[in-house]
Amino acid sequence: MKKSKWADLPMEILRRIMEKLFWSERLPSCLVCKTWHECFLEIQNEEQFLPWVMTMEHGGICNLGDPAKQASQIVEGATHDLLGYACASRYGWVLFLNDLDDYDNDLTIDYEQYILYSPFTNEVIKFPKLIEDYTSKATFSHSPGSPNCMVIVFSAENRKISIKTCQPGDKSWKIFEIKGDKVGQVACVGDFVYCIYSDDDWKLGAFNIKQQELLQVSSGILPMNTDPSQYSLLVAFNEDILLQSLSSDKTRSQYWRLDLSEDKWVVVEDEIMKKHVIFEGCTSFTVPAVRDARQSAGMVYSFNNCSSLSDFSCLPFDADLTLRGPEVRHHRWLNGDYKWLEEDYKPREKIWIQPPFQRIWR
Repeated sequence: MKKSKWADLPMEILRRIMEKLFWSERLPSCLVCKTWHECFLEIQNEEQFLPWVMTMEHGGICNLGDPAKQASQIVEGATHDLLGYACASRYGWVLFLNDLDDYDNDLTIDYEQYILYSPFTNEVIKFPKLIEDYTSKATFSHSPGSPNCMVIVFSAENRKISIKTCQPGDKSWKIFEIKGDKVGQVACVGDFVYCIYSDDDWKLGAFNIKQQELLQVSSGILPMNTDPSQYSLLVAFNEDILLQSLSSDKTRSQYWRLDLSEDKWVVVEDEIMKKHVIFEGCTSFTVPAVRDARQSAGMVYSFNNCSSLSDFSCLPFDADLTLRGPEVRHHRWLNGDYKWLEEDYKPREKIWIQPPFQRIWR
């Protein structure tokens, strides 16, 4: 009689078993054999579009929340090096910025250090220290497993904008300078990092990671409905760059898309936004309102880690922002996809994180 192997387990039975497991139990199973690994990827890629929630507490306590399970779980063995705040989140990794003190001839020098951390694998990648700069905006280009992975930092001082780049393993940062006096939001798509910056006029630039140069994307004027430094950049699911600002009457959020053929910003129609779910945080993005995200169509989930009073909100994208009091609070935990955060609520930093095995990143 032929001896059965675990690899011979029917795919349908294996799938049903894996679907019952939490991520920390499911992840090791993908290492058993090729068949199990394919089943692991198949489950995630077909069903999940909603991002997970990563929370950090003082003392290095890290939690990961899975919207499919509507529950959080402590990440065992999480690093204690993450004392700063999150700058960007992509590919299952988070870029943190830590403030450090050093001494030179009895003088205290303020440094900052960027750290990439994956709560799914507990990997930590540290980058060389920099002199602290309070104007910095930072992101990273690719997963650290890619040879094109790079951390990019924008900062402004003395009528100059500095662009600093560093790859894992580098001993120092490369520094480029252009004319400018202010830096706004940044967002990364493919081999380009987009940045809103000011050089007398506000512009959208794109830093080419491979060629190491900043290109001006649009000669058109940015929509001036509000202070341009308050604009947000979002990465749409189709890799469009979206600009979020207030509408002209300042009652609701407005979304703009850059039409490259005509070199101008055009308003994104409400009917299009209603087919997506918007997530705002250290990295802002949209996902299509399909599969597990279907019931969240047209919603905006936002983490505001600068405020301990309302650090999580859930509103329709076209909500009247002039509302006050009970009306706003009514919307705070409106949707069931993340309602479990209310039960797990603590005033700690929260980060949207899309697992590396989610369909959006493949």
